[in-house]
Amino acid sequence: MPSFNPAMQKATLAELPDDPHGLISKRTAELDGVAVTQVTFHRGARWSNCTFVEFSRGNDYYA
Repeated sequence: MPSFNPAMQKATLAELPDDPHGLISKRTAELDGVAVTQVTFHRGARWSNCTFVEFSRGNDYYA
């Protein structure tokens, strides 16, 4: 299992650039040992007006 930083880590997802995929956009913050991804479904996309945040560490995903 990869190591991770047990201390508090911070990232502001709103300050990260969008990674657009049609009507869905993603923003990912890479922290020590964990990636945090915000997924936004824009108007017209399936599940529009929803935002999900996902945490992943290696092959483990937490939503």
